[in-house]
Amino acid sequence: MISGLYTAASGMAAYQSKLDVLANNLANVDTPGFKADLFTVIPSGVSPLDLSGTTSPTGSVEAGPTVLDPAPGVLKHTGNPLDLAIVGPGMFVVQTPQRTAYTRAGNFSRSADGYLVTPEGFRVLGTNGPIRVAEQGFTVDARGQVSTMAGTDQVSTEGQLRFVAGPALGTLTKFGANLYVPAEGAGDPLDLPEANIVQGAIEASNVNVVRSMVDILVTMRSCEAYQRTVQAIDQTAGQATGDLGRA
Repeated sequence: MISGLYTAASGMAAYQSKLDVLANNLANVDTPGFKADLFTVIPSGVSPLDLSGTTSPTGSVEAGPTVLDPAPGVLKHTGNPLDLAIVGPGMFVVQTPQRTAYTRAGNFSRSADGYLVTPEGFRVLGTNGPIRVAEQGFTVDARGQVSTMAGTDQVSTEGQLRFVAGPALGTLTKFGANLYVPAEGAGDPLDLPEANIVQGAIEASNVNVVRSMVDILVTMRSCEAYQRTVQAIDQTAGQATGDLGRA
């Protein structure tokens, strides 16, 4: 009976963790470039129904690994020249104070000193360092080449955006809301010579609201089932203790 109590408790904890992940996904439905977390619960042959019998099984219910959903988000056209979207494979490269990171979120801005930066102020990197952009009159072509209109029929090249392959399951981990770094023990992503860029657009979050809501409801039901099992085992144990005291 006691082993069944521990198993049911582990099930509650695992499904509560899954609820936390699903809630975080749903909270970031409007975050550009956000990739949902995929969460698995691993039962060791145990379900709430198994725990309702007179013989308590042994085992536990554990939270499996959390991995990134690499599915692309919907392309949203904004008309803002500072917004950039990658269509197909690839990630932008940004420099944070701690390390180099990667992102699919292209909702960039121009810093006071003229650099292309993320909403957090991290500089976007090109093949030769941080990318500078003009206050107006600059373009980014489909391959990521940044140019500025210097005058009538004159174009000056500002640099080539740097891209890496990704995201790939098991190779990247989240570093903030929509930045990613290599998982522990994984190498850096491979550089891509170019990517398919759309200027004036951003990639939206890949979170499916309807599916997330359904997953939350199903997970809540599973968590409640394990909770009722804990209560049933506790009630049975209390009754058995009382009967033993009267014997």
